[in-house]
Parts: sequence; C-alpha cells; structure tokens
Amino acid sequence: MNGGLDTSDADIMKRTAKSTDWSRLDAMTEADKHAAALSDPDNRPLTEEDMRRMKRTPWAKIIRRALGLSREEFAARYQSMFRNQTKH
Repeated sequence: MNGGLDTSDADIMKRTAKSTDWSRLDAMTEADKHAAALSDPDNRPLTEEDMRRMKRTPWAKIIRRALGLSREEFAARYQSMFRNQTKH
C-alpha cells in the first residue's frame, strides 16, 4: 500500500474536475450551500462525540503514507532533517 492516490484515482479526479458544471453551485448563496451540505446523508456534520472520538494523525505519518514509504524507509531518508529541528 503506497498511501497515495493511484494513477486511476488521480485521472478520475482530473476528469471530474474538468467535466463538473460549477454554475449551479456558483448560483447558490452561502446559506443555500450550507443547507445543501447539511441535507447530504453521506456528509453529515461531525458531532461533539465524533470530535472527542477522533485522533489527530501526525504530519510525519501523513507525509510518509503519501510518499509510499515504510516507517523504516522514512526514518532513513528524513531522520537528520527532523533531528536538527529545534522546538519552539
């Protein structure tokens, strides 16, 4: 698992972005957009309980997955960069 987008996923996203007619969205007010988002059953707003349950993913892990590197490969490649960082 490389953690990033497969070429087919990236191609689908490009085609979708090019073929999407944004005029309907552009014609909506912010209130209309908000109401439409709230009414979407596949995109319900997060509750306070959801927020308490969720854990933050460290940036290093997100970057490592996007690059398709194992923990060992990532450490070998970027260890010196992180070691030289000073805490503020």
